[in-house]
Amino acid sequence: MVTYGLIDIDDFTTYNQINGFEKGNDILVKFLELGENILKPKIWTKFGSDEYLFVINGSFNDNNSSILELLKRSEDFLNITISIGVSEQIVDVEIREVINLLKVNLLTAKAHGKNKICVT
Repeated sequence: MVTYGLIDIDDFTTYNQINGFEKGNDILVKFLELGENILKPKIWTKFGSDEYLFVINGSFNDNNSSILELLKRSEDFLNITISIGVSEQIVDVEIREVINLLKVNLLTAKAHGKNKICVT
């Protein structure tokens, strides 16, 4: 079993407008490093302008503490909030289906106030 996740930095366009693109780029680099160190993913890649896709071994229950730690540390150390769409997959599924599900879960997390995780 693996856990897939799609992360969006909340209100990042506004962050860039207020703080400038150079500072925004610094945040993206720091967030990429933070996610790599906390999640220890099989796959960790930028997906779009301010979204990140990850794949980690095990179920969400196996990984929930590290995913929650990323949510907390993003706010505590980088002063940003993130929303995360998560899905567990036991069987082989086309990546297109997984990404569509992750996008729905991510939008659900954002619709419930941002700085949230939605898991299916």
